[in-house]
Amino acid sequence: HKRRQLVYRKELEELLRWSKASGLMDMGFAREKTIYSYFAVASSVSFPCDSDVRLIVAKSTVLVTIADDFFDMEGSLKELEILTKAIQSWDNKGLTSHSKILFDALDNFVAEIAEKYLYQHGIDITNSLRGILHGAEQGKFHH
Repeated sequence: HKRRQLVYRKELEELLRWSKASGLMDMGFAREKTIYSYFAVASSVSFPCDSDVRLIVAKSTVLVTIADDFFDMEGSLKELEILTKAIQSWDNKGLTSHSKILFDALDNFVAEIAEKYLYQHGIDITNSLRGILHGAEQGKFHH
């Protein structure tokens, strides 16, 4: 029991550091769901050996929540178009402020996942992950 609590505490600290370091925690407009996201994941994926899964899913949840708030409430049409083009080309040139923070956090997250997968399986999945995100981005206009 104490070992699990220690694992969870370290993961939550890592997640909070990531959220702060990436600038996501300080966006100002978005729902700050870092702790909530972690506990939602940890309650369903509870084995200590599943640390990578918990952190990846929690980070994904944080990114999706903040991106959703940016698209729904904060970003101007021009900012959203520029961010959309940046995701399509996977290039952060021309991005500023919140758009740049979101893109850079997403880019670093993709690199983190791809690096872990490369280490564990010997395959670079960076372009596959970017392709998935590009496809998800295209679907947002078809609601």
